[in-house]
Amino acid sequence: MGNSEFQWLDTSKEKGFLEKALRSFSTFSGLKASLVDKEGNTVVSTENYVPDCRFCQLIKSDPQGKQKCRRSYARAGREAAKYGEPYVFRCHAGLVAWAVPIIINKHQGAVICGQVLMWEPEDYFLDEIGMMVKDLDVNISEIKMAALQLNVLPSDKVQAITDLLFVIANQIMNHESTFFSEQKSIAAYQALLSEEISESKKKNKYKMTKNLADGLSLQGEERELMAKVRSGEKDSAEKLLDHLLITIINHNTGNLGDVKARIIELLVMISRAAVDGGMDSKEIRNLNSRFYEELYAKRTTEEICYWTKNVVSIFSEEVRKAKGNDNLQAVYAAGEYIQKHFREKLSIQSIAEVVHLSPSYLSHIFSQTFGYTITDYVTYIRLENAKSILSKSGTSISEAALDSGFEDISYFSRVFKKVEGISPREYKKRQLP
Repeated sequence: MGNSEFQWLDTSKEKGFLEKALRSFSTFSGLKASLVDKEGNTVVSTENYVPDCRFCQLIKSDPQGKQKCRRSYARAGREAAKYGEPYVFRCHAGLVAWAVPIIINKHQGAVICGQVLMWEPEDYFLDEIGMMVKDLDVNISEIKMAALQLNVLPSDKVQAITDLLFVIANQIMNHESTFFSEQKSIAAYQALLSEEISESKKKNKYKMTKNLADGLSLQGEERELMAKVRSGEKDSAEKLLDHLLITIINHNTGNLGDVKARIIELLVMISRAAVDGGMDSKEIRNLNSRFYEELYAKRTTEEICYWTKNVVSIFSEEVRKAKGNDNLQAVYAAGEYIQKHFREKLSIQSIAEVVHLSPSYLSHIFSQTFGYTITDYVTYIRLENAKSILSKSGTSISEAALDSGFEDISYFSRVFKKVEGISPREYKKRQLP
């Protein structure tokens, strides 16, 4: 690795991802790929899997040739960055290569791939190559022989490889962006917890012996957290978790294994609360299987705390969705009940009892779902039935009112006129010939 802006990759988890992505490309295409900085220095290469072709090996055997290769990569990288898209170019020795712009951790670089030919080499081309490398300390005859062994790719395959390389470079950048965003979030969250831990120590919150105080505090905070998860209150659950994590960290300072053990206990309790909140138990088992693997891979308390916060957020959100589905079913059940029993004496209280919700909550979610109140819906159903009766010959206004659940004829007339704009009598006249 050269002295470049990318030296942070030496200890970064991103290096493994970069190597894997480029290795997959090289395995698929059969072409070597390298990540270079803006000076053309190689940072990550697939050379161990797809080495340089014989032609390039000969060129790079001369220090001056190797330096020219680096300058070719730097120039191609600049051109690719200028336009923000893949750049197909001829290197200093006359071969075709690709440069795809890439930005990692705010540093500009390029993915270089090649070198190939796009046409069958002819005598004039071999002579041209000889002229291009004549100032290098290489055997020209060997160079020309190596050129005859190069891959020849048609233009459509060159375009396909270009597109694929561009997609991979963008995937690397998206992955890097997500990774560093998460790292920043972890650091910010840990800073917040550290500040609260420091404040709690200054205030000397625990007046009993430490073990007893921690135990009582944990039990109370855990019960509150379970209640918030059970009800799907995501924001409140996350706030309670902050205090709970502070207690756990204080009690297990320096012991990562004990912290993980406590988090697993917490995960079990959260899972139970989520089941009680209406979340599907099979979905919870699938999530927990994934969560346990993720927790095992965590190596710092910072990562564990941030990860635990995300887990609680996921469970709370899933419970909220489950409750939303249950609420939707309850709203439709209330509507069906009204349609079947509109002739009876109905109240919000009686309807709420049928669907097992409080009157105020049912009123809220009913209005939120349909855009009108329960009372309005009862009135609508009753009036539709009354209009149907009034449209038939031989029926009276009182029959229409009573059959539709209106006990007071005058009240029925007032409501009918208010909604329909005309009186029941006028409506009946218009409906009959």
